[in-house]
Amino acid sequence: MKGFFSDEDALFFEVEVISDEGLELAVDAMLDTGFSYWLALDNQDIDTFCSKINNDIDKK
Repeated sequence: MKGFFSDEDALFFEVEVISDEGLELAVDAMLDTGFSYWLALDNQDIDTFCSKINNDIDKK
């Protein structure tokens, strides 16, 4: 797995978020070293993903 460090030394790596409908979106995720079981994503990535899901639903 390859990743990169941000300006604030947070570790990011690319993951693909996949909906139950099979829609995929590649996003940069931050590694949470606090073992909180959460995956941190940018709001804009979540908004884009939700928008794609809604567009996919509207086409049906």
